[in-house]
Amino acid sequence: MPHSALHLKLFTLSSELVFLTRLTKGEILNKSDWFRVIEEVYRITDNATMPCMEANCGGSCEVGDISETAIFLPYEMEYISEKSNIPLSRFKTMEIENFGRIGIMDYDSVCPFLTEKECAIRPFRMFDCRSYPIVATWINGKMEFSFAKGCPLNYKLSSNFKDKIIKAWNLLDPILPKGWKEYYDKEVNRELEPFVYEGASSAK
Repeated sequence: MPHSALHLKLFTLSSELVFLTRLTKGEILNKSDWFRVIEEVYRITDNATMPCMEANCGGSCEVGDISETAIFLPYEMEYISEKSNIPLSRFKTMEIENFGRIGIMDYDSVCPFLTEKECAIRPFRMFDCRSYPIVATWINGKMEFSFAKGCPLNYKLSSNFKDKIIKAWNLLDPILPKGWKEYYDKEVNRELEPFVYEGASSAK
């Protein structure tokens, strides 16, 4: 291996080790750190798809028939904006206690990124959309899962879909700020149904 290539590989491994160490220590992550986390979350969930054509619901979660607010991960708006060349002004934000500004997608109206055929930013769609209808909640600091009420596919999801979404949430759980979790928990429009999970199969 050429010296320059070996040096680059060692630098990459060293950089990755430093990053992983920061994650395990619970340090506050910066924008660059979160971009790496989001990329990994999107990699895990990239092929996690739902059989929406079987639902016959007309895309209720996309056209506002379900009163729901999707919540961006920290720096997820910025990540999507950079990757899809959509200005940040297209996104909605609000100030929340113990966190600061948070990005939200208000589904009381039609999703602004929904075209006649599909999601216009599908490769970079937000995690809260990818993981729907699986919802994380924190009870006494412990993460638990439920189904968002109203999706006709709640009890028809494949084990593969559930495995991948849970794997992504498990990656996020120890690094999400407390204030973000508190807001996600208190999101008043969420109505939940019991979550059914048979256990991990082959999420990679």
